[in-house]
Formats: sequence, structure tokens, C-alpha cells
Amino acid sequence: LTSSLTAGQVVKAVSSFMGPIIAVFAVNVFGNWQYLFPIFAAITLLSSLWLMMTSIPKEEVSLQSGSSVGATFSLLKDSHILLFFIGILCTVGLDVGMNTLTPKLLIERCGLEITDAGLGSSVYFFCRTAGAFIGAFLLARFAARPFFLVSVLMMIVALAGLFLTHDKTVISVCIALFG
Repeated sequence: LTSSLTAGQVVKAVSSFMGPIIAVFAVNVFGNWQYLFPIFAAITLLSSLWLMMTSIPKEEVSLQSGSSVGATFSLLKDSHILLFFIGILCTVGLDVGMNTLTPKLLIERCGLEITDAGLGSSVYFFCRTAGAFIGAFLLARFAARPFFLVSVLMMIVALAGLFLTHDKTVISVCIALFG
């Protein structure tokens, strides 16, 4: 299950690391980063059309009773579900944080222009995508707990490097390792 869920993260991560690349493309080709919005709209339209043409078998679902807001929040009383929920919040927070921090860090510490610094987010999301892809295979062979501990230790080392250095190469390596 852990392997399958990790494989699902690959799809999300691909779209995340392509965003800054599409922005740089829009600047270089059209002269303005804001042209990425029509590009995103076209990609969304094509994806929607593809999904509409995809046959998805419907499952019969019989609900005994509807779920209330209270019943939904009562699920958090289960410690496993609460930890999963907190894990999701942390993962989303780390992604958003790295997406916004990486360019700022490269601008302030390395003197890069915004278009070049924005590619730092792509480095993070590319490595996050590669990590999720490789992790899906590794988690099928190895226990989740030691894998998680190694991943967290790598993130701590990368975070320490981000705090301590001003070198562009070291920062890039730390961003990649964090991903």
C-alpha cells in the first residue's frame, strides 16, 4: 500500500516541477511570464477532454447513511488517522514551503535573477518526483519504517545545509536532497 500511494505522488510531482519550467518558457518565447496561464488553461482543457473520453466503470455504492461533519471529524479520534492527517499537512506544507523558499533563497544568497532562481523549484520537484518513483519500488522491497527514518535524516542534513551555506552548488545539492 505504501508503495502504491508513493507511486501516485509521482503524477502530482510532475505537474509541480513543470510549473516553473513553463513560466521560463513563457518569458523566453512570449516575453511575459503571465502567458503561462493560457498554457495552463490549454493543458487543463486537453486533460479534461482526455478524461472525458476515458471509460471509467462505475461502481455500485450503497450508503447506509450519510456522513455528517461531526462523523467525519470523529475519525480523527483514531490515532492512526490523526497521524496520517498530520502527515498530509506536513507534506503539503513542505512542498509549498520549498516552492516559495527555493527561489527566494537563490536570489538572496546567490544573486540569481528570478527566472533562473525559479528553476530551483523545478530542481526540488524533479527530485521529489524521482524520489517518489524510486521510493515506490524500494518500498515494495523494504520496510516502511527504516525507509522513512533514512528519508527524514536526509531531509535534516539538507535543511542544515540550506541554513549554513551561501554556495549555489551546495544549495542546489541540498534542495535536491531535500526533494
